[in-house]
Amino acid sequence: MEVVSSAKQEFVVLIGVVAVVILLVGTIMYFIEFNVPKEDLVSGNIVLNSTGFNSILHGCWWAVVTVTTVGYGDLYPKTMVGRLAGSMVVLFGIVVIAFPMTIIISKFQDSFTIKKLNANKEMTRKLRHMAVCRPYIPYDGGVNNVSRSEGGVKAVKENNDCTRQLPRLPYNGLMDKPET
Repeated sequence: MEVVSSAKQEFVVLIGVVAVVILLVGTIMYFIEFNVPKEDLVSGNIVLNSTGFNSILHGCWWAVVTVTTVGYGDLYPKTMVGRLAGSMVVLFGIVVIAFPMTIIISKFQDSFTIKKLNANKEMTRKLRHMAVCRPYIPYDGGVNNVSRSEGGVKAVKENNDCTRQLPRLPYNGLMDKPET
């Protein structure tokens, strides 16, 4: 959910562009298809507007169905110019479906990289703390009464010197800038 919310602005722009394209294509298809003459098979009369594109809203309905690649088949262009325009709209629909995936994948990669860098930063901080505050005391086989269990821990606690400072690592540009 964090990834989708971080891409909010891109999705708003995408929805706006798709809405404008649907309105534009619906209007174009209405003007291409609205006055197509066709002979009525029952009465033998010439009938205008037999394609179903009765208004711009019908054209927008067709554009939404076509851009989303649903394709109900209830409304389709019947002229050659309309079919050519419809082919272009179908290709645009494929791009519209693929484009959000690239946004989500890009934002997921950014989020994953930030989490990984923060985890590395935290691990570096812990390792630096361990190197400064917990010096390694090797087991000497019990010669100086320092055992691995109690005596070793006691010796580490007695010799704990957290006042030592390790030298600063150079800033590599990937993690947060160190405080000076």
